[in-house]
Amino acid sequence: TVRFVDTYPDFRIRARALAAAVTPRTKMIVLNSPCNPTGVVAGADEVAAVVETARANDLILLTDLVGVVQLLQVNADLDPTTISQLRLVIGDAVLEAEGEAEVKVVYVKGDPDLGALGFTDPWIGELHCPSCSQSGIKVKVPNDQVELEEGDAALVLDFDVAQSFGHKAGNSGRWVMHPVIHGTLVEDVGLLNPITGTVALGEGVTLPECPSGTTHSVKAFIPTAIIDGLLDGDGQPIVRSGVVVENGTFQIGSLPTGSYTMGFIEMVTQGESFQLAFQAKVVPTSVTVAGADVTDVAYTITLADCQPIV
Repeated sequence: TVRFVDTYPDFRIRARALAAAVTPRTKMIVLNSPCNPTGVVAGADEVAAVVETARANDLILLTDLVGVVQLLQVNADLDPTTISQLRLVIGDAVLEAEGEAEVKVVYVKGDPDLGALGFTDPWIGELHCPSCSQSGIKVKVPNDQVELEEGDAALVLDFDVAQSFGHKAGNSGRWVMHPVIHGTLVEDVGLLNPITGTVALGEGVTLPECPSGTTHSVKAFIPTAIIDGLLDGDGQPIVRSGVVVENGTFQIGSLPTGSYTMGFIEMVTQGESFQLAFQAKVVPTSVTVAGADVTDVAYTITLADCQPIV
């Protein structure tokens, strides 16, 4: 039995209402953010309340959080230095494939407890992530270095889902992932702000089935923001990508202070053999993040086409 916690009229999570919904039979709390279809993003205090409720009642917490800051390590004591490279070593991991099949399809790395995550008799393949458990995943930071000075600071990591492309390795039962993680060093996480706005179809524009029989909404569109004047360790522009929800609202974040050029991913892979090709206009074409959310960016999709991957 699933119980829903009412968040009307402002769609905010209230700790007291959540705690009241927990019964002796409760096994799991599910939290999605941004909320579909409202587009509301859970705040850090709301997420903290959900985490505390789950801990207090020994519950599994299943979350899908975009644009929310979560603490991984607190009060690490480090000497002032220059760090030339950051890497994350990944242990157990699960990737669930989208689809309407009766049997869930998951790819796993390590030995995760699938039952505790809510999977019952899924089809299981291997999640292959080069270097995840050995040298680790390299974190993308400006100029490929982090300067640690005297005083407090926070290193914020952003797992960029849209750029972490994966693919099935033929009929081997393996899914290969290449995760992209951005790192930003700030004195206060409150200095990070998102870029938000809307994505809409232009007049007469429809999204094609891609591949045939598979329908899409504006959620397939991926807006991006390129940090002006900064490059990664390979000399490439630092591109941050966003997530669009069903009602067309999007968010890219959280981002440090700076100027950004707005763009989008022109070719979005769909399955193994096809890709959605987009053309779009965006207003404004550049924005400045400076201590407040940017909320007025509007994309209009002018053309969408399904093309084979050559």
